[in-house]
Amino acid sequence: MNEQLVEVVPEAGAIPEQANASVETSTALVVDRRMVEIKRLEIKANWMGSISDKGAYQLARMAIAYGLDPFLKELVILGDNVYPTVAALQRKANEDPDYEGEEIRPCNEQERKEFYYPEAPPEHEYLWICKVYHKKRKYAAIGYGRASGVNVKMSTMQIWLPEMAQKRARGRAYRIFFNISIPTIEEMYEFEDGSRMAKNQATQIQLATPEQLQMLEEKVLLKDYLEKGVVQRHEWDGIISKVQQKMLTYKNADAALEYFLGVGMDGETGTIKERLDRLQSVHS
Repeated sequence: MNEQLVEVVPEAGAIPEQANASVETSTALVVDRRMVEIKRLEIKANWMGSISDKGAYQLARMAIAYGLDPFLKELVILGDNVYPTVAALQRKANEDPDYEGEEIRPCNEQERKEFYYPEAPPEHEYLWICKVYHKKRKYAAIGYGRASGVNVKMSTMQIWLPEMAQKRARGRAYRIFFNISIPTIEEMYEFEDGSRMAKNQATQIQLATPEQLQMLEEKVLLKDYLEKGVVQRHEWDGIISKVQQKMLTYKNADAALEYFLGVGMDGETGTIKERLDRLQSVHS
């Protein structure tokens, strides 16, 4: 990611619309327009699915400016805008000889109070902090990331809220590290509170009820079940922390109960019953 102050002198005939361009001196990020045009043509010719001329140009310009590869999903086009991904910025950082690593963790209680001041920290929102270190800078680049059932819109990501908070913290910290003003795709919707969502979207994001959580704790998340393999390790790890922190969504809690206990949720027809019967038959 080399940003420098240069004089841009277009070559006559290199790109038709630049033939009569004047010499410019700019402090903005300067890119080679010929390389942008080459990349734009490559994107138009090889993009999976349809893409507009303007979309291809935006992808090409950002790809050349920051050394990112749209074909490896390091850039994502959404609507009329192009966004880098956190993975792309981490790759660039690891290629930078001045990069000295990162520190990422959940915010402690005092940090949460300071971040949300003067409001009280919301109970059902993850907050992570990321610090990225550079050899030639005195202070780390710091980014915070928030994630809750309201500001993560993709339903498939509802069970990965801590991971989304981590990605958002990384995105902000690495953008400071590289002086990139455009937010990463993972940061989309982070500061929405649900008031601007369509009503059906705002209401469908609902946390699990106390009754659901209690049933999961008393009938599914039993250490004896884990030890016997009645509830497998990956199933246990995928749900235990979200139940304990009361961050499981209503929809996912309902699906988990149906899976483990059965449609009637009476424990007579679900996966746990099948596995217990299998264990009994083996030992009989």
